Amino acid sequence: MKTAPRIAVRKIAAAGIFALVLGACAAPADPPMPTPKESNMPPTSSSASTVLTITIRQSADAEPEKYRLECDGDSPDPASTLPNAAEACAVVARLGVDFFTALPEKDRACTQQYGGPQTAVIAGRIEGTEVKARFALSDGCEIARWQEVLPLLGPGGVS
Repeated sequence: MKTAPRIAVRKIAAAGIFALVLGACAAPADPPMPTPKESNMPPTSSSASTVLTITIRQSADAEPEKYRLECDGDSPDPASTLPNAAEACAVVARLGVDFFTALPEKDRACTQQYGGPQTAVIAGRIEGTEVKARFALSDGCEIARWQEVLPLLGPGGVS
């Protein structure tokens, strides 16, 4: 009869370990993003359908780097200050407004890896819809989002 208590103890221990592993895999919910609305940004000198301000911080205490991206479809406007503006406009056109207004999945599981201290905000207007999207390299899900807009944000990473 010694084996019955051992089996029960093993089952309880296994359940406890499973609960710990499952809890460690759960990612905290990201703060909700604002609901998209029609833009009230001041008009620009161009007829660009996309007007974005990209703000990148290399670290929490670094001065922000700011760029402007204006696109008509996938073509950059001369007012753009972002390096590789043509590639960036093509990415914005491919991803569309939904990428920049999407709310994160509530119960998503992300790998716990650190991609670097960089953070970024992309804000402005895409096809008449106001957008504001935040980016970081804080876990696997956020690293993947950063990679989607790499031409807008640059490589990031730990230096």
